[in-house]
Amino acid sequence: MRNIFTFFLVVFIFSGLSAQTECTVKILFSMNKSLPPSYTFKTDPAPEGAKYYWSFGDNTNSDSPSPTHTFRLANTYLVQVKVVTPDGKSCYGEVKSRFEGANIIVAPVILSGKGKVKMPGTNDGCRLLIYLENGTVLAPVEIVPAFEFKDGQYIELAYELVKEKPSGCASGISAKIYKIAEIVVPTVCKLPVNFKKNDAKPVSYTFSTETQPADSKYYWYFGDGGISELATPTYAFKKAGIWVVNLKVVDKNGKVCYGEVKAQFEGETDPSCKFDIVVRPKEGNPGTFQFFAVSPAEIKIWKWNFGDGKYSDQKNPEHTFEKPSIYEVSCTITTAAGCTETRIIKHTVLPVPLATCKGAMNLLLFDPTEKCNGKATIKLLDEMGVEMKEAKYLWSDGRTGSTVDNLCPDKPYSVQAIIEGVCQKNASFTLLSKPLWRVTTTNGKNKFSVISPKDEIEYEWDFGDGKVVKGAEIDYNFENDGLYNVTLKAVSGSNFTEYTQQVEVLKSITGIRNIKKQQLEVYPNPVKDLLMLNFGNAVTGTIVIEIMNIAGQVTYSQELTAEGLNQTVINVKNLKPGIYFLKVINGNNPFADRKFIKAD
Repeated sequence: MRNIFTFFLVVFIFSGLSAQTECTVKILFSMNKSLPPSYTFKTDPAPEGAKYYWSFGDNTNSDSPSPTHTFRLANTYLVQVKVVTPDGKSCYGEVKSRFEGANIIVAPVILSGKGKVKMPGTNDGCRLLIYLENGTVLAPVEIVPAFEFKDGQYIELAYELVKEKPSGCASGISAKIYKIAEIVVPTVCKLPVNFKKNDAKPVSYTFSTETQPADSKYYWYFGDGGISELATPTYAFKKAGIWVVNLKVVDKNGKVCYGEVKAQFEGETDPSCKFDIVVRPKEGNPGTFQFFAVSPAEIKIWKWNFGDGKYSDQKNPEHTFEKPSIYEVSCTITTAAGCTETRIIKHTVLPVPLATCKGAMNLLLFDPTEKCNGKATIKLLDEMGVEMKEAKYLWSDGRTGSTVDNLCPDKPYSVQAIIEGVCQKNASFTLLSKPLWRVTTTNGKNKFSVISPKDEIEYEWDFGDGKVVKGAEIDYNFENDGLYNVTLKAVSGSNFTEYTQQVEVLKSITGIRNIKKQQLEVYPNPVKDLLMLNFGNAVTGTIVIEIMNIAGQVTYSQELTAEGLNQTVINVKNLKPGIYFLKVINGNNPFADRKFIKAD
């Protein structure tokens, strides 16, 4: 793989997210035909699934979406409400009016609620405050039951507001406490939710989180109605779209952990619903672009979100971005057949280009040995080959600096070197993985095909008989029987990698030879849960896998029927910690002496 490149221009910066702002709601009320008189309140708008916190101005409260309330005395009251929407946005409203009341002496109004105890200390003039979930702060002046309060306690209580009786606290409403009970809140923690797309049809995704204690229970909710209780479920979405996947994990001690991820997932979508977003820059107008939704179906409705707080429902809108950054642009279309689909792209807006630096870029690449652990380092050199220390580096995934880690195979990357106000130069590369392939024979005809071909990669076959053909899938027959070294080269720009396998042609039968002992890889080692087996090349036939402990006892045995299989995974989570030996049998070829350590 080449280490030095000289390339062109790209710039990208991160953008911030817009902060949510508060909003207002209107309070509507009507007087009911009842004795004593009562009033029913509601808000406009009334968000679905919201939480409500009402204060009627007479020391009474409610958390009902549309409460009915009777005032003790006729008077003018300020009624207030706080509405918290499911996405966490708070809206406020108030109305001041005269309301008729019962005008009679009534029994004390006993309220109930939940909240947290705070012990301010004597310096604040308060011995005890209770912060309720509805926003009310209570300063107890009388406590009927005996109860030992502790700072930070979460309690449930019944109380009466006695505002006319001073508590000595600068904050908080005086209250008489009738009933108290402590609420035990389980420990809550956050978990990462990871996923990877599987190379299968229909498209599916495997979800996982970090290792949890033994006997933990998992509850996955995939956003489209699907659920699972597996630790690492594989799921195919019913429809492509942006889905919020939630995870709840409960260990044997009752500890609860939550995780969430929101992303664009492919699914079992009608092909006519699929579409692509195409972006074209507006000539002569830096920062202005025209957007297109390209679909085989007739589109009736477009809903564009440019990721900078601006929207459009035009077919092919033009939009100007105010500053360079990386924006998440989304479009939701509705076709004439009634299909609705959403797609998101990351769109990079570049600053006004600088002159191209005259020197060169030194790009040193370290290929991934496992998935997504590649590395790249870069230096901008002047015309004499000396590193330009003042250069800054911006990578296509938003990172900065001269070195980046955790790069994935078969994914294009670009990096730009900038000397502010002077010049710039950029490089691009792909860390190509070894191109694995297989051959199948049907009715005397051979088909050579790449296993999981990648986009934007060109494949070139050298069949070892002087013939070279390009393509990810090739129909090819040898003229004579014999052994041939077939080489597949994967090319991306100036970067390439290749892999050679030996095929045997005998009486019109073509097949890749069995596993070669020196190519069998077993990792990671030591291993905790999943042991990866890489056979080096794609194999066919029956494979038997056995694991023996140090005493020679077989602790695991599995038989696989392989057709073009080049790797597999073994779950060794239930094995006891220690040293084990792996044996693989493919046909009549046994392998042994693959030692690995099972970690605790």
